[in-house]
Amino acid sequence: MEINSIGLAKMQNNLHLKFHSDHAAIISSEGAAVLKVSTLYAEYIAVVNELDLMFKKIEGTVKTEDITLLDQDCDKTYTAIKSMIKAAVRHFSDEAVTAGKRLTILFNSYESRGRKVKVPVTKKPYAIQTVEVRNLIQELNGAYKNDVAITRIKDLVDKLQELNNLFEETIEQRMKEELAKRTPFTRKERSKADAIYRKLIKVIEANIIIDGETAYKSYVARLNQLIGISKTTLGQNTRPRTPQDILAAKLKKEKAAALAQARAEKKALKLQADKEYIMAVAKAKADALT
Repeated sequence: MEINSIGLAKMQNNLHLKFHSDHAAIISSEGAAVLKVSTLYAEYIAVVNELDLMFKKIEGTVKTEDITLLDQDCDKTYTAIKSMIKAAVRHFSDEAVTAGKRLTILFNSYESRGRKVKVPVTKKPYAIQTVEVRNLIQELNGAYKNDVAITRIKDLVDKLQELNNLFEETIEQRMKEELAKRTPFTRKERSKADAIYRKLIKVIEANIIIDGETAYKSYVARLNQLIGISKTTLGQNTRPRTPQDILAAKLKKEKAAALAQARAEKKALKLQADKEYIMAVAKAKADALT
């Protein structure tokens, strides 16, 4: 039983916060005492809460009219999808009812995630909302695509995806502008959360070796699932390469090759000079003996 790795430093701020929030929720659900990480967990949740508070403050400063309107459009589209799913559950067709019920369970899983009371995804803080909507759409277009077709919500799902992409781009830009003013604090808090996360993993992996896998099996499975989802989302965050990116990468590669060649030539010249020097010394000693 192994805990998968994840590149925390590569994550955008919203995905980074969501990962740590969801991981903290997993530990809380499984029981910090059961996992034997109570002290570390207390430190961890304190730092995660600090990050969450910081982003809520930033959201307050970036909340402009265009962001508010986009948020409202996302909320309306999400609500329309939920209404159609609800209608499908009451449909006369057994196929529609089954599809509607499966989609209801999916949406409920997102709305109750890490919370005691269900909250619509589009009502959550911006940093969490954009990532969860993207993950939800990914599932709707993947494992649940047949149910989406049966309940006839495909157009609305595509519209929500379009709105969420625009919403996320706008939020990310505004947040970058705000975070630029708070970079030292942001880096410090991110680094603290990442460091405690790594400590938690090391302690739990050591506990598994000492105590056996049984008490930790559910935690590891849930964490690996979270890591898998986060890695998929992280891949989706990667910007497509433009011609300028390709040219820059080519120039960088050529520069690195030129530097490597220059170092090799310099090393070869030094070796040759050393060889000539040694030979000259040896000859001088030989001449002195004759």
